[in-house]
Amino acid sequence: MNQHQQKDYQQQRTSSNTAALAAHVAEKKRELAGFQELVFLSDNLVQQLSEYAENADSLASGTEAVAAVLKNWSNVIRAVTLANSKITNLTQEDYDDVAKPPLPEILVRKRLD
Repeated sequence: MNQHQQKDYQQQRTSSNTAALAAHVAEKKRELAGFQELVFLSDNLVQQLSEYAENADSLASGTEAVAAVLKNWSNVIRAVTLANSKITNLTQEDYDDVAKPPLPEILVRKRLD
């Protein structure tokens, strides 16, 4: 090989190496972009899961409140029925006195413990 051919060969080899290096750099840039997107999406997922956890906590406490109301509902119905039991035994004559219409019994709630 003469000197001119050696220079051409080295230039081709250098340009080939440069192209391979450029392709490698481009691939690494795509990987970096993918990792950055993965970090962004992961951060969003963490935020959404945190919000979900907060909502689940409030849902749990709301469920406890509903359970407490439902637990006492039969007592409320019983009290209303008791208060209205006097009215169901009244006759038309009891309603004739407009100044003093019949009212349900007044109930007082008292702790027994």
